[in-house]
Amino acid sequence: MKWLLSAAIVLGSILLTAGFMTSPQGANTHGVGKSLAGSVATPDGPFNKVGGALRAAIVHPEQSAEPVLAVPKDPREIVVSPGSIEEPPNSDAEEQEPLIRRWAAEDPSAAAVWAEKQANPAMRQEALNQVALAWAERDLAVAIKWANSLPADGAQAFVLMNLGYEAARTQPLEALALASSLPPGRDRDDLLVHAVSQWAGSDAQASTEWACKIPELALRERVLAAIATAMADQNPESAVILATQAMWPGQSQNQAAIAIVQRWTQQDPQAVAAWVKQFPAGEIKDSALRKLAAL
Repeated sequence: MKWLLSAAIVLGSILLTAGFMTSPQGANTHGVGKSLAGSVATPDGPFNKVGGALRAAIVHPEQSAEPVLAVPKDPREIVVSPGSIEEPPNSDAEEQEPLIRRWAAEDPSAAAVWAEKQANPAMRQEALNQVALAWAERDLAVAIKWANSLPADGAQAFVLMNLGYEAARTQPLEALALASSLPPGRDRDDLLVHAVSQWAGSDAQASTEWACKIPELALRERVLAAIATAMADQNPESAVILATQAMWPGQSQNQAAIAIVQRWTQQDPQAVAAWVKQFPAGEIKDSALRKLAAL
């Protein structure tokens, strides 16, 4: 219970200090007894004063007309100017990829100029990507700056997307900044979810605070589910509170619950079994029970 109370206070303070205490327009904060949120017993104390307002406190889509996500930091701006180069040896397309990668590892500026000059769109895109990945291994910041200097076309977005996944491993905030520069869509959202899940592994509180500010409801739910999943490895009790108190009933919440069950079972199967028994009857409970039986 101390874990639950501590986690609840942390989550409540995140939302309170961020100033999100206005109920979303048109949001129904009652009648959720059949949802997972209504199936978990909450501890006595300060959490009860906050828990009922958690979902209402999160930014609602109608409250913000801003289509662009705010990111924790702005990437530095610099344009890399490659020098003149010679083309690599002629070879088949599949054989060229490792050649370009090795060339870019040795001289990324020269390989970048050659890649940008390719007339075949598919070849140009793949060559740019190989240069970007090789350059990222050498100097991620410079690779990102070079990618941002490319013409704003489909190839640039593809390169930035791949650099975003590369950055997420060690610099998730940089990956978020990259994702925010991409046009809205499934690919951008997938990168955001991946980057935030990586960030949550090192700073669950900061990533949760950032996620709660996302104005797009569907995207916010996906991101919160990813954070809850990441939290479940180290602090499943806090993950339960996040998933059941900050998320709305639906597919993302269900996925988060199943992910928590899978991870929590490895640590405390009796506790997770008791939690699952409180689920309302239905597909999500059956799925959770199957996961328990299989683990």
